[in-house]
Parts: sequence; structure tokens; C-alpha cells
Amino acid sequence: MVGLLSKFLVLPAPGIVYTEDMESPVNCYSKVLLGHLSSRSALQRSISAMVLSFWALGDPSIRPGPEMLREKLKMCLNECIYYDEVGILFTRLLQESRDFLATLKQYKVPIVEYEGLKVLTLDHIQALATSLTENLKNKQGLRPKVAEMIESRRKGLQMSCSQTSSEQNTFNIATQAALAGAVVCLNCLPERLNPVIKPIMESLKREEVEILQQLSAQYLVRLLDEIVERNPCPNNKIITNLGTLLKTDTDFTPKIVIPVEPYESNRCAEAYLGILTLSNQEKALTVQNGQATRGPGRPPNVSEVTLEEMREAEDPQKKINRVQRIGATFAITEICRYFGDDLKRKIPKIWELMTDFMREKLTKEATSGWLTVKLAEEQMGELMTSLQVTEVAFPNL
Repeated sequence: MVGLLSKFLVLPAPGIVYTEDMESPVNCYSKVLLGHLSSRSALQRSISAMVLSFWALGDPSIRPGPEMLREKLKMCLNECIYYDEVGILFTRLLQESRDFLATLKQYKVPIVEYEGLKVLTLDHIQALATSLTENLKNKQGLRPKVAEMIESRRKGLQMSCSQTSSEQNTFNIATQAALAGAVVCLNCLPERLNPVIKPIMESLKREEVEILQQLSAQYLVRLLDEIVERNPCPNNKIITNLGTLLKTDTDFTPKIVIPVEPYESNRCAEAYLGILTLSNQEKALTVQNGQATRGPGRPPNVSEVTLEEMREAEDPQKKINRVQRIGATFAITEICRYFGDDLKRKIPKIWELMTDFMREKLTKEATSGWLTVKLAEEQMGELMTSLQVTEVAFPNL
């Protein structure tokens, strides 16, 4: 809301004549935003970047924006900082790391790499809790009780490090994507596009908040439009990556393997032939029936947890794949809506993903022999990409 109202906030005050030695409302407002961009708070950086984005979208005349803001945005994209939001966790982790190093020194376990090291980064602590101190009992010949105590502290340090890293990465993904989006909306792209493209793609792949994923999809679409004329142009690579991300979720994209045994008609489905939906329903029913059996006289187990949530809890990789698939879906949907009739001219790669395989492989002669001649694995991957991109894109064309 503040971003959309910004064009009114910077209007000249009525009845005031601005001279050269007076700051304009735009400069005053820019300095306020600059202060938030200069902070080490992920929240302040991301919110101020979003304000800039919506300001630029609501008031095209402001583009490419005040120079001080443009330079600060580009500087922030190349910075690597620990955010204030993880400050308490990181301080606690540093203390835990130094205590662990003191314990190792007490039991004469040499960690030469860390002697005299005044600053410990997350990478240093991760190495300390994993590769440098694993299997100390075998490496150093420690007594069993001492080795057990050190191993327990090492695992605790590793868990704390993982938690802090996860928090830092979560804030970093959202913040960097917002900063990159502001650069895109202000139309002040740098010569090197990687610092802008990477955060937006990371957000589509790893951001768990769908509203922020949708925002990143909108940033990506505007970025694609702005760099259409660049040479070399990275648009084809970006679209190819989106097609790959779209089929990472195995709950929506079956992994097709060539069957070794012949297909039996009394079976409902297998990986190559049959009814996929029916097969998935049978698998879901099997999982539900196999959850747990209740003993005699015991009440039925009442749970509001869905089957999908239970699966994700069992396999974290499924959650990651699901996030990637949703991000790619948002991006492809937004691309089709934004470009409309110009899609084939400006983003030909997405049209090629949908039509090339169909046009070249789905000829009358080829399809007649599909039930007897199996496709190669690479061809099956191309077919799946074509079908899934088509499924997502066509309703929005």
C-alpha cells in the first residue's frame, strides 16, 4: 500500500517554490528508504525493496529511480551479511562453538585450522561440527567416556548450526528476491544479470510462502521482458529451467520407466501403460490402510492430518519438490498472462517446449507404433516436459 501511495507522497507541497538549495520531496523520501536499505534487518530491507517495486509500478515516471537508491540496491544484492533476525541464534552458536573448541583443546584434540581464528562464520562452524570432528574416537584414540561426551556436544553444535543456517537462508531468500525485484521494477538492470536472476529463481525454487513466490514470478516476467533484446539473452535457459522444475514433484509428474515385464491387462496401471490417476488412488488407499491397526476395544484414531502432510513429514525431499513445482507453475502462468499474443514472438522457447516434441514425434506414422516400440528415456523426459508445460500454459493463453 505504501508503495502504491508513494507517487502521492513525493508530490511537491502546494504553495512552496523549491529552489536549488532545497531538497525535493523525492530526495527526502529516497533517504528514508535508503536508511532502511542500509540496515542489517532482513525485514527492513525486504519491505523497503517492495515499497520501491510498487512505487515504480504505480508511477512509471520515477523509473529508473534516484541514483542513490539504484546504487544501494545493486550493492545490497552483492552483500553477504548475517541478518539481525538471526542475531540471537548466531551469538548463541558462536558461544557454543568456542566452548566446544575449548573442550577439544582440554583433551588435546588439535584443530589447527582454528587456532588464532578470531571470526567464525557459519561455514567454519559447520565444518567444525562435521568433517573436522567426526569419528574422533578412532582418529585420536580417546577414552570411551570422553569420546561419547565430545560426540554428544558435536551433535548438539551441528543441530544448532543447522537451525541457524536454515533461519539465515529463509530470510536471505526472501530479502534478496525483494531487492532483485526492485531493480527489475525500476528498470535499472546491471550489466551482469546473474545477481538479479539468481535470487528470483532461488525464490521460485525454495520460498515456502506462496504469496512471495507469486511476487517473484511477477518480477521474473518483467525481467524476461526487459532483457529480450540482450545478446546473449538468458531467457531460453530460464524457461528451460522452469520446465525442469515443473516436473520435479513426483506426486504430479510420474517417473516413466520402460517395463521389463510385459503389461498385464488385469493390472490397473504401471509406469508406462495404464490409468495413472487410478494407480495413484490405489497407492493412496494402500498408504491410508497401512497407517496403523487399532487393538480390540480401542477407539478409532482421529486425526486431521491429511495424507499429503503425512507424506511430506516422512520425506522432506517431497516438500522441496512440491515448492519447486508450485514456483514453476506460478512463473509459467504469469509469463503466459503477461505476454499474451506476444508470447510466441518474445518468449519462443516456451512455445517450443509445448509444440516441438508434439510436432516432430507425434506424427501419424510414429504414434501408430507407440504401443509396440517404447520411447527412449530422453524422449520420455521431453514428452513429459511438453505435456506439463502445455497443461499449465494453455488455460492462460
